[in-house]
Amino acid sequence: MKSIATTVSLVAIGVSVLAGCATGGDPAAVAARQCGYFAGVEGARLIGVDGVDAVSDGDANYKVRMRIEDGMSRRTSAECLYSSVSNKARWATPLPNGFVRI
Repeated sequence: MKSIATTVSLVAIGVSVLAGCATGGDPAAVAARQCGYFAGVEGARLIGVDGVDAVSDGDANYKVRMRIEDGMSRRTSAECLYSSVSNKARWATPLPNGFVRI
């Protein structure tokens, strides 16, 4: 019984910690993270984030400048626009011609 109670307590603590991480944090860091996820979904490998700026571009309120890599290991700069209201990211400009998705 004691081990079951201990396990339940640890699971409850873990869930509360994860919930705190998901809802809180620096908005610029959230924008950088979401744009990193977006780059991966779009077939790019995130190399690094160069900066995050507050903007007012349509529905987006953050512009994330980052370095990405394509499927042929070619590196390029890209900008992602992130809306914290809709929790959506999009490219500020199209990826370069010849970009090979991973």
